[in-house]
Amino acid sequence: MSRQSRNRKERLRVALIGEGQTEQIYFTGVKGNDRPDDIDLYPSLPRKKGTYANVLDEAIRLCGDYTVFALIDMDTIVNGGNSQEYYTAKKKATDMGIIVLENYPCFEIWFLLHFTFTGRPFTRCDDVVTELRQAGRLEGYEKSRDFLMRADIYCKHKERLTAHAIRNAKQLETLRPLDNVHFPRAEVFRFFEWYLAPDRAERLKTGNLFSCP
Repeated sequence: MSRQSRNRKERLRVALIGEGQTEQIYFTGVKGNDRPDDIDLYPSLPRKKGTYANVLDEAIRLCGDYTVFALIDMDTIVNGGNSQEYYTAKKKATDMGIIVLENYPCFEIWFLLHFTFTGRPFTRCDDVVTELRQAGRLEGYEKSRDFLMRADIYCKHKERLTAHAIRNAKQLETLRPLDNVHFPRAEVFRFFEWYLAPDRAERLKTGNLFSCP
């Protein structure tokens, strides 16, 4: 083994699987902006059309090689009456060590929490997008690749992520009513609480990603 190989810093492998290109482009932006030298971030999409089942199938496929975060949009599950099937599939995934992060109604709630706190009971992702397009937020927001690439949301709003989005998402968890399936949720904050921690590599090695430092 060469000296260069011995001295090369170990890169821990982390995969993020989302249902659509919004998540993939966003986390590609995280990787491109931060260029972490200790973690190999792998934003990915399911091989088939994005659904919770395909996300979890892809997560299971990758979990032997990566620590896997599976990002699930809950609106289609709740509105489609598929909760029981989903929770069965979720348990199988979590039992394998996959970290399932639920967002309700959709990933865009995470973007909205960068700008405002809301406990409004949304029923559709389109309602979140309407809020997101208000002045001073992400005006003209679209799910299109062109818009998402230009917006570069992670890079341009990283300060809001740390100052507002994480705090707002955590507050939603403390206020969550047990009987309101339409209450907003952005569990993706858990990824960033780990990712932005100074001891993230050690947490990943021990498996205690969300323990307090």
